[in-house]
Amino acid sequence: MKIRQFLMFSMFLVLSSSYILERLSEALPDYKVSRNSKIYFISAEPQKNLDMAQLHLMNGMETRNGTVLTTPTATGFLIPSKDDDTLLVIVPANFTGFLYITEIENINVYGLPQDLTVINFQPGTNLFFNLDFQAQTFIQKIPVAKNVIISETVSFIGVTGVPEGNGTLFFNSSSIPGLTTYNQLELEMEIFNFQSNGIDVKYEISYGLRQGIDINYSGLWMTRSYPIWPDYQAKEYGILNHQNDPITLSMMCRFPIHTNFYTVNVTLINADKSIQPPIILNSTLDIFVKSVSAFSGIKIEGGGPYSIQYELWDPLATTVGYETSTKAGGSLNFWMGLVLAGILNLL
Repeated sequence: MKIRQFLMFSMFLVLSSSYILERLSEALPDYKVSRNSKIYFISAEPQKNLDMAQLHLMNGMETRNGTVLTTPTATGFLIPSKDDDTLLVIVPANFTGFLYITEIENINVYGLPQDLTVINFQPGTNLFFNLDFQAQTFIQKIPVAKNVIISETVSFIGVTGVPEGNGTLFFNSSSIPGLTTYNQLELEMEIFNFQSNGIDVKYEISYGLRQGIDINYSGLWMTRSYPIWPDYQAKEYGILNHQNDPITLSMMCRFPIHTNFYTVNVTLINADKSIQPPIILNSTLDIFVKSVSAFSGIKIEGGGPYSIQYELWDPLATTVGYETSTKAGGSLNFWMGLVLAGILNLL
């Protein structure tokens, strides 16, 4: 299946034959559901508001309030006991959060509030709703996945939106050959999911700060509010490369919609703060780029949304750390060239 469509998460209601996704502030009074339905109520409203919110099954004569439904346990969703049932949704005005009804069997659904404790990997599909998402607004803390370990025997992908939707691929564990560990994945999306076909995966998802980078470091960069907001703000990262070693930089660069043309420039900064010729990425193609050169910083300037899965590797390095501004150093500067640019039709 090719994942190409650019999703707009400002939609009020999404319907298909197998799922419903709706903002609770725009909830309809009732929905038709069956015994195959799993009903999720995702919200970070205060306790008093959750107590007033209710989901009621007419035929099954079952009612649960928002407090019970937002508990991250097996009781956090509602399953009808009868076919052709009617779900009543009762929430106060301007209630924030989502109603999600699915028929997927092996799925785990999580809300991500700012006071989130760590969420670990569970087998199957893991779906996340960023409940403190602020489109077009810079916020210091964002959802991040740390200490990510993925076995080479497992297929593991990250996709925007719900799994039934035609989301945008932003991560694939097979994109950088041989890489099985990531320090931090930036996950600044409103709704996203991870899908895997095995259990040999580890990660810790919580709210955290964007980190700097260093040699022998890997992760995921993406623009704010990906994939819907251009985010023209340049990002610059410094690297502790005191010996001015040649560093192998591998990047899998993805764009959410290939019919809109814009460019993203990745510029490597030398130890003396001079710059190397920029790597120019074209939004009409997802591209894998690998370069080898001595540098002490990276600057990314985007003309639109992007996600970049990356690794910086120096087999001579003996220390690990990071910083967020460039450092002055030696004057050696050499560019060994762009050695690979491959186009992904879709992994």
